[in-house]
Amino acid sequence: MTLPTLVKTWEFIPNYAQAATGVILTTNRTLLKWLVDNMTTNAAGLWVNASNSLVTPSGLATVRYSCNSTVAGSAGDGVNRWASLTDLVWNNAGSAHSWMVLRMYNTAELLISCEGSAVNGQNLVVATSPSAGFTGGTKTARPTATDERVIVNNTTWGGVVNSDASVKVHLLKSTDGQAWRWLIGNTAQIGTAWIFGKAVQFNPTAWPNSFTMFGIGGSPNTGVLTQTNLNTNANFLGYGASAMAMYLGGMAFGGAQANVTITSASDLSGNWPFLPQELFSSTTSNRGAHGYLSDVWYGSTTTATGASFPLTGDQHQFAQFGSLILPWCRTAPVVT
Repeated sequence: MTLPTLVKTWEFIPNYAQAATGVILTTNRTLLKWLVDNMTTNAAGLWVNASNSLVTPSGLATVRYSCNSTVAGSAGDGVNRWASLTDLVWNNAGSAHSWMVLRMYNTAELLISCEGSAVNGQNLVVATSPSAGFTGGTKTARPTATDERVIVNNTTWGGVVNSDASVKVHLLKSTDGQAWRWLIGNTAQIGTAWIFGKAVQFNPTAWPNSFTMFGIGGSPNTGVLTQTNLNTNANFLGYGASAMAMYLGGMAFGGAQANVTITSASDLSGNWPFLPQELFSSTTSNRGAHGYLSDVWYGSTTTATGASFPLTGDQHQFAQFGSLILPWCRTAPVVT
């Protein structure tokens, strides 16, 4: 099987098993703290390379500043105030709650704010800033940015919802820290998918700050990497001339996207297709095809989540999650 050539070099935390704690809030706290800890440090020693060998990761994010609901930092202090699970406190804006700002490459930033009235920690505000950076923030109000895009707005972010569950967690990043994918799965479905980072631009001058993010979550056993979420609706948010929403478009024939129309492996090669994708916007002042996600392909919707490629020889170099195929690390992906 001829495999695609990767744009980037990748590192992985694959198949991490998070057991149900018995308390929904505790499990959600654990998942979010796990994300921050592993995006910013290698303390757990979980990162591997494409050969599934332990590595010291490169391109990690840094903590810009944070709040644990009792102490709010100032922009650039670099302090992680989520030292324990109880430092993640939920409340609506106007009441004391926790938040975290992470910086990735250059000035791209990710805000996670524990805003929401849901007592189980199932709601968040998640926002990005491609270049301006977040400023301000108190115990009762999250930081803001002039170019922010709110990805999740006081609604379900993923994790576990309504009932506790054991889940499998996957974190992928490029070694330059420009591209990240966070997936949480249960019962052969990906119920949480955060895909964020720098897109590859067709015209870097026209779209210099190409940080974009897709973030959708539901119950762990409800798949979110669907055609509706990826292609029918414009769920990739970024900033061009102004705030814009983008579709993850793909090849089409027969009146439908190709990965939906193709329901069997190739008669000639026996292989399933890796189909290209592009980011399209119809937002006023931002219309057009602007770029694509690094090392992401559409796979046939007939292929199950957790399938891997190639099927023989040097296996598990790529894995399919929902409608998307991503680089993988030569171990069988586990999603249940």
